[in-house]
Amino acid sequence: MAVDLYIKNPIDDSDYDMNTFDISDELLIYVNELRTIFTSQPDSVMGASDMSLNLDYYVFESGVSEDYLKSDISQKLSEYSMYYSMFNTSVGVNFLRGTKNDICIVDVIVEDTIKLQFLVK
Repeated sequence: MAVDLYIKNPIDDSDYDMNTFDISDELLIYVNELRTIFTSQPDSVMGASDMSLNLDYYVFESGVSEDYLKSDISQKLSEYSMYYSMFNTSVGVNFLRGTKNDICIVDVIVEDTIKLQFLVK
């Protein structure tokens, strides 16, 4: 049985529990892995310097297509998430033109029940 640290926070998570320190539910561990992959800064994970998605680069500098980014995200999740193959995961990417900068919205849906959304603007 796997155990992972509880990484929810009271600002972003409405179901935050201040008395929880670790979790053993594999689906919740997977969600933690996803959050880590999406929020890690480039070169910040020891032993996995290329784990970060670096969405800022994709949105503001690279000019890649939505399909390319979706494929790269799926590849990173497959490579760096221990539970990726266990759970049905879909990734959606939308680029939008903002008033000052372009915007990227990445939706990750796990098992058709959990939706994570990452916004880059």
